Amino acid sequence: NFADEWLANVAKALDGRKPDYLIVQHMEPDHSANIENFVKAYPEATVVANTKTFAMMKNFFPKMDLAGKKLEVKDGESLTLGKHVLTFVFAPMVHWPEVMVTYDSTDKVLFAADGFGKFGALDREEPWDDEARRYFIGIVGKYGLQVQKLLKVAGTLDIRKICSLHGPVLTENLGHYIENTISG
Repeated sequence: NFADEWLANVAKALDGRKPDYLIVQHMEPDHSANIENFVKAYPEATVVANTKTFAMMKNFFPKMDLAGKKLEVKDGESLTLGKHVLTFVFAPMVHWPEVMVTYDSTDKVLFAADGFGKFGALDREEPWDDEARRYFIGIVGKYGLQVQKLLKVAGTLDIRKICSLHGPVLTENLGHYIENTISG
């Protein structure tokens, strides 16, 4: 089943290490279905999320016990992880009401939740623009004001890589992707 496959992939990526944190940016089921399985597999990990996310989590996973292992973050707050510093930027209604993005100021990575996404396959090279435009119109475009607010914040960050929950990791010509998102 998918839960087992996903946990096996997580374990492989961790290569014997145990995770300290699980950062939850978005509770839509295609992203959050395995939170409870992760917590069971890694009971020592702390779950990081915002107030709305934890409320939704309680509704999605009523039997999950996070006592003593949750860190509730506020907009603009940072979490230091040794050499990495993560800053959380709330992006409500950039698809769902609880959404936040995470910026790693060490590696200059924006973990963009549903922002900068696109439809299409990830296992082959294909043009980004058309499917990104279709994704924007269908998924986040109706929340234009909220998207613009997030883009304004993103414009103040030194971003070298964008990791969206839907689409490829973007590492080159980031100005093009940002401008394309602004113009929808």
